[in-house]
Amino acid sequence: MTYNKLYKVHAFHQLLTDRFQSLFNPGLEVNINEAMLPYKDWLSFLQYMKEKPTKWGIKVWTLSDSKTGYIYNTVIYTGRG
Repeated sequence: MTYNKLYKVHAFHQLLTDRFQSLFNPGLEVNINEAMLPYKDWLSFLQYMKEKPTKWGIKVWTLSDSKTGYIYNTVIYTGRG
């Protein structure tokens, strides 16, 4: 059995992703970006990235349209395995 660290927000995250994908179709040029969401409390998957302006937070991978910047999909990094 695997433990989902995002079980409390999974339904909301899925709702947002479904809504993003239903409202927009990206063009042929997309990019994958690593973003940091600022977070100051404790989390088991809190990340530190010294190169980012926001050093501590939640790491999120985004798939977005290159021309408009519209986010089509997101993956929240919760650590290895």
